[in-house]
Amino acid sequence: MLDPPSNALRTTLLATLPDDPLHLEVRGLLRNAAEVHILGDAVEPEVSGFVLAPGFGLAVAYGAPRTLLVDELRSAATEVMVVRDGLKLHLPMECAAAWLELDGVSSLGLNRLQAQGRTGQAERMSERIQHEVQIVKERSSPLLGTLPSDLALEFARLDPWPATACAVHEERITSIAYAFVETGHYFDLSIDTLQFFRREGYGTSCAAALILYQATRGKRPVWVASERSQASLALSNRLGFEDVGSMQSALLQ
Repeated sequence: MLDPPSNALRTTLLATLPDDPLHLEVRGLLRNAAEVHILGDAVEPEVSGFVLAPGFGLAVAYGAPRTLLVDELRSAATEVMVVRDGLKLHLPMECAAAWLELDGVSSLGLNRLQAQGRTGQAERMSERIQHEVQIVKERSSPLLGTLPSDLALEFARLDPWPATACAVHEERITSIAYAFVETGHYFDLSIDTLQFFRREGYGTSCAAALILYQATRGKRPVWVASERSQASLALSNRLGFEDVGSMQSALLQ
């Protein structure tokens, strides 16, 4: 049976992994996710391994985990019932090639990691807000009742409730930006815009509002976008993000 993560190992990883954009996901999951499991390499678990987040069907690597972990990872994924559609892996580039050679591991493409690098970017976000935007601090907000059912289910899995900004039209959410994970200095900026309201700037407005709100909390945004998603990359460019690294996305079945 899969055990919960060792408090000692969790504490060690949070103390040793840098608080930077490249380690945002793994640090954020260790800090914020309601349920995570750590699958460390047998010899040096504090140096390399995976943080498995069952609720999101995701395992994020830290260090450069060896492919010997694949059977343990597959077994753990089966136990927590995330293998029906496969387990998504986020792999550092230094070990990605070895993992992609394994049977049952297929590439989902590269994720580009981006951050706002130029001085004063946060201060210039106010001019990007062209719609009504509300900062939602509690999951009990009536506004969230206007979300479509699929997005409502996605947000039900988020615990604790993240920093969230909602663009609003006629008292209904059109676009929502939230911190999927956050660390002491950074947050992952995630956005969903309802189909009918796309290409009208709602996503830009709520992303900019969340960036401004998070700046008051001392946190800078990180954007993780598939290299295949031209719309996402175009939006990050408008918001002043710049590449800081890459990570391989893969599917384990």
